[in-house]
Amino acid sequence: MKTLIITDAVLYVTPDGNVYSKNGYDRYLERFDEIDVLARTKKVSEEQITGYIRCDSDRVSVIQFPVTGKYLLRFAEVISALYKVIEEHEYAVIEAPSVFTTIAENVAYKNKMPYVLVVKEDPDRKYRDNITGRAFKNQFRMACLRANAVIYEKDIENEYPSYVDNYGTDERHIDSKEQDICRKFVTMAEKEYTKRTEKVVRKQRKQGH
Repeated sequence: MKTLIITDAVLYVTPDGNVYSKNGYDRYLERFDEIDVLARTKKVSEEQITGYIRCDSDRVSVIQFPVTGKYLLRFAEVISALYKVIEEHEYAVIEAPSVFTTIAENVAYKNKMPYVLVVKEDPDRKYRDNITGRAFKNQFRMACLRANAVIYEKDIENEYPSYVDNYGTDERHIDSKEQDICRKFVTMAEKEYTKRTEKVVRKQRKQGH
């Protein structure tokens, strides 16, 4: 099963179907064998990809998200599309904060999907002048507490603590300061997936299926 990466980045798709991004996803390929990147995409000409790099490959597949904005006006469509993608994967890495990935985190949580939250920016700084974004700050704070692991690329643990910061580690929550966090997370996620699968099988047997 490929690791699902949910990002707020907008990727460029050229007429030949190739996908380009500013930074690529090699950082995740150092930790996971194969990845599916769920991202908003924009169709562009060859001339518009100057400075961008090809990001799809034999180890990186891009799931093009159909909605590019106006999340609240098209909320049902966004949620439906997210559920479809998330149900097809065992676990995810969700980049945050952003309105799009915060919505995705909520869907992953309700779907009982294990996920790592990667905090790439300070939400206070990012949403300082964004009324819609500021409304999602409390949801982002909750996301940090609900994630199975939180990797902070910005020093905001005190303001937005993880579950481990408040309650310590357990069989479902991993300290991001540990070594091999991604390997430990995948092991934990696979156990969770096995438990969920066995639960579904038992339920089906009771129902006579």
